[in-house]
Amino acid sequence: MPPSHERTAVVVDDHPLVARGIADYLRAHCAFSRVDAICSSGDLWAHIGQCGAPTLALIDFWLAAGTALPTITRLRDEYPATRLLVISGDGDPAVRDKVRRLAVDGFLLKQAEPAVFALAVAAALR
Repeated sequence: MPPSHERTAVVVDDHPLVARGIADYLRAHCAFSRVDAICSSGDLWAHIGQCGAPTLALIDFWLAAGTALPTITRLRDEYPATRLLVISGDGDPAVRDKVRRLAVDGFLLKQAEPAVFALAVAAALR
């Protein structure tokens, strides 16, 4: 498990290139000591079992198996100190509303500019 002073993050997105790109951005621009790119909810639970709960979990709303709502809910319930930022390429207002009801720390469209993404990460961590 990481020491309590380290800022760690996991990026859960079923598109490996997207997950790795976001992970690289977080490392380079958001002062995380460790960021791991993960492609499924199952891999997320295995990762937490090995590395502990991250400071930030950035989760795509749509994963290969469907919505990430069960994963987001479980993460919120079991690891309340982990900040949750949900991202999506789906601009449907119903997606944003479903995420909002889960009391996550932020929601951001993948189409956002990198500077807006960095601000959303900073806000989620506050």
